[in-house]
Amino acid sequence: MAKWEDYYALLGVSPDSSDDEIKKAYHYKANILHPDKTSKLSENLQRKAEEELKAVNRAYDVLKDSQKRQAYHSEWLRRNKQPKYGTDTNIDSKHKQIAKKTKKSKKIRSQKYKGMLSNFQQRFPKWKIFACGIVLIIGIIAGLVIGLWPSNAATTARNGDTVKVSYVGSYDNESVFDSAGINGSDPMQFTIGNSSMIPGFVKGVTGMSVNETKKIRIAPEEGYGPSELIEDIDAFPANANVSIGQYYSHTLDNGVYIEARVTAVNGSKVTMQNLNPMAGQYLNFEITLVELIKATKQPSSNTSS
Repeated sequence: MAKWEDYYALLGVSPDSSDDEIKKAYHYKANILHPDKTSKLSENLQRKAEEELKAVNRAYDVLKDSQKRQAYHSEWLRRNKQPKYGTDTNIDSKHKQIAKKTKKSKKIRSQKYKGMLSNFQQRFPKWKIFACGIVLIIGIIAGLVIGLWPSNAATTARNGDTVKVSYVGSYDNESVFDSAGINGSDPMQFTIGNSSMIPGFVKGVTGMSVNETKKIRIAPEEGYGPSELIEDIDAFPANANVSIGQYYSHTLDNGVYIEARVTAVNGSKVTMQNLNPMAGQYLNFEITLVELIKATKQPSSNTSS
């Protein structure tokens, strides 16, 4: 009696595989077991591959024929103790299995959701949820208040605004050189972007709020310039006979107007002394914004003058 072989297992297919699937599986097996592919293996492995190829051919010879396959399949079902493939009993059984699995899956999901809900309730009891709600409401109210609150530009000094400030100005050695609004004196008033104030002072005041006090330190570049200037002689009038000791009015790069005296002429270069007593000095100011008069329409020009 011939030895029983599981042709489905030999081809690596399931019993309900289509003819096309069986054909593809056979060609794949036959290809990898072909002598041309196994020629480099040991003799023992070549013999095993040859025997397996013969078994694969036997399996395909049966499964490719519909009548032979039906007869073989009945025997396969008997040996595996399963109802005949394709009968109503088998379909009904599958439906019952599916319904049972579906019911079990629903039960598992229900238990999972209940567990998640229970875990959530343990981690977040009612009082925590209530507290979160209160915080959310407060956040919404705060957002509305901030949205309705006057913008920063409406409450701080900007370009075009007129300001009144009190201040004390001193050098790095702490000696005071100027003040306003101190000991009964009137505060100084000017319009940001439309005054002769030094740029560093204007920048310091810009952005301040009423009653705010701040300290600033102004470098010579944003104050009254360096103590000595070197200019090209072409910057002077064409008919000017530039010589040592002459005095000239000069506007610095930062826009500040100064008086200067020529101290040297070397070819095309003219050296001048900045006569402002605060030239070349770092200036320290403690400023308080006393009053802010907002401009009716903000100008588009820069704040420095």
